[in-house]
Amino acid sequence: MKKTTKFLAALSAVLCLSACNMDINVPNYNSVSAEDLILNPTPASLGAATQGLLSGARGLTANFVVNIGIWGRELYNLRPEEPRTITQQLIDPISGSTAFWSTPYSQIRNIRTVISAAEAVEALTDAERNAVLGFAYTLWAEALYHVILMHGDFGCPITTPDDPRELSPVVAEAEVYAEVLRLFDEGATYLQSGGSAFPFTMTDAMSDVATPAGFLQVNRALKVRTLKYMDRWTDVLATLPETFIDEAAPLTFGAWHAYSTNSGDNTNTLGGEFTVAYYAHPRFRADAQLQADGVTLDQRALDKTYTTPEFKLLGISATEKYGGWISFNSLSAPRSWIRNEELILIRAEANLAQGNDAAALDDVNLIRTTSGNLAPLSGAEWNALTDDEKLSEILYNKFMSLVLEGGFTYLDARQYGRLGPDGQWADWLPRAKDADTGADLGHVVFPRYPFPEQECITREIETSQACQVVVGF
Repeated sequence: MKKTTKFLAALSAVLCLSACNMDINVPNYNSVSAEDLILNPTPASLGAATQGLLSGARGLTANFVVNIGIWGRELYNLRPEEPRTITQQLIDPISGSTAFWSTPYSQIRNIRTVISAAEAVEALTDAERNAVLGFAYTLWAEALYHVILMHGDFGCPITTPDDPRELSPVVAEAEVYAEVLRLFDEGATYLQSGGSAFPFTMTDAMSDVATPAGFLQVNRALKVRTLKYMDRWTDVLATLPETFIDEAAPLTFGAWHAYSTNSGDNTNTLGGEFTVAYYAHPRFRADAQLQADGVTLDQRALDKTYTTPEFKLLGISATEKYGGWISFNSLSAPRSWIRNEELILIRAEANLAQGNDAAALDDVNLIRTTSGNLAPLSGAEWNALTDDEKLSEILYNKFMSLVLEGGFTYLDARQYGRLGPDGQWADWLPRAKDADTGADLGHVVFPRYPFPEQECITREIETSQACQVVVGF
């Protein structure tokens, strides 16, 4: 009886977080029926639904890297027929976006349904059930992480409501992050007892981590990323050994999202000619360091971008696009979720923050030489740098190595107080000038997104600061 009650509660979670305008008579042809999954779950339907969560995670990453990549001056989306990709991303003011609200909460809603189904399917072994639960709780934490990243000190709800007539309360930023960490840890506990295989099929792109034990390392890696943006450096260093970090392994080792051109599937919107409107920000090549010959650009600039005829729009001039690198070379190319190179660079950040300069230099040099084909920095050169300069070197390597993989250029600038246009960090996230006249184009960097308008109306909090347009720096 308790399981049936729990199912009925989960069914309501299939509705929007708040009172969305939705035609409930139209089925979702791309997913398992929520009603069937809740009222008559089977191992097969549960497996299909759990696989669908990977699609949700993939969608979160894809939307995030483009939008926040614009904020972080990683790319421009230059579409003459849709100038809002500039005017609403780089020019004051900015209003709430459902992309960073309804999308992750829809993912959480689906995750809760999968969790309820996993707890009810009697045909699963305990290990199989734990594997599904560990996977689901990890993705729940990841979805909530995306919400709070984009809304910051406005806070946000931590779950979807059981009763669609109710609203989950908005809680403070610190409480949200605490819940993200708790969800990661709950997922890890289940994965530790998840047996040797998942009772569903992982994509080929996840082959490095396709078992519960492998995905446990992904869980720990995603938690490390969260801890890093909370400035919890001691915890970062304590958790990193539980991940797949390995300086002897390929830097590409890790979790990747899969794409394809098959009918009904999702293509990689950063790959192939589909990205006709996406241009590399000029700073990617302009800021590239030189290899030992003093002439050749950082190998990452050469591997990840190519030159194109100049294109101008709204005063912006662009002459490079992304291509060549794994994530950019076709519509079916996989896209990184989290990988070894990111963890090594986070370890460099953490060691620098903890005063372990020699360890930080080791990791910096590994990335410089392996990915950039740059000369290693000597101990004397490193020690001659200020702490800010050492951090800038680490962040430079993150920019070159992890461009368009997670919005890290913007997130790092925000974490370290480098968003502002004035003073020491004026050029860290450069504001474009008109290509012909040199006039200021009015570009800014936004510190966060406000809540979507419909959410504010439903909650009757239109006068709240979280519901006002946000002005950038």
